[in-house]
Amino acid sequence: MTFKDLVSRISTDNDIPARTVRKVVKEVAESIKASVESGEELKLPGLKIKTQIMPAREATEKRKARPEMKRMVVKLRQSDDSDAD
Repeated sequence: MTFKDLVSRISTDNDIPARTVRKVVKEVAESIKASVESGEELKLPGLKIKTQIMPAREATEKRKARPEMKRMVVKLRQSDDSDAD
């Protein structure tokens, strides 16, 4: 699904102007990105997002060097009624 598809679906399903949905979705994406960059765990209804840090690796005869990398791990979870707020 593309960003445009997501905005269109939310806009249509909820009768909200697309430009409003676009702004909100962009802000949510930026918030998720900031959470991953900071290493903060993020819990959303149905999703749990964690940051996994892969340490830097020095070069060897068989492998290239690699800088430290951050990876976002998304887990599907049962949604609680308390998460809906």
